[in-house]
Amino acid sequence: MCSHIKSKAQVLLPDFVFSLAIFIVLICIVFFMGNVMFEKSENYKETYMVENLAKNIGYYILSYTGNPENWDPHNVKMIGFSTGKENVINFTKLMFLSSMPYNKSKRFFMPNEEYHFFINITYFNNTKSVFSYGKYPYFSQDVFKITRIGILNQTVVRVEIYVWK
Repeated sequence: MCSHIKSKAQVLLPDFVFSLAIFIVLICIVFFMGNVMFEKSENYKETYMVENLAKNIGYYILSYTGNPENWDPHNVKMIGFSTGKENVINFTKLMFLSSMPYNKSKRFFMPNEEYHFFINITYFNNTKSVFSYGKYPYFSQDVFKITRIGILNQTVVRVEIYVWK
């Protein structure tokens, strides 16, 4: 008595389709979340970079005298606007900056050509501008602005620094 029993693997088609659908949905969620996290990470890096550039410009304006200390547009190696006293701005150095072409001065502040800056100094108690320099971000997105307080010509001023890519 030999009996051949033909056996086939049974696949329950509805169970398989349901499991496959859940697996595909989970894979899609993992990839989507990975892309979102990557984009947030890239945006965070960009924001961090722009914020640091703005802070550095604030440092150059309010705390650093420059190199050489009494620089002019012809011998400047590194721009700085401080008189040597913390938060006291040298007006002559601001005038030297205003005589420089934007692209030349930008090389002192920015790591590459894709970043831009604008400096606006106003009297502290009102919005009358004392000094402004750079490219104003009229239609730019993601502009980072910092505000510092300083002294210019024995008057308290507000220093606004805008940086963007």
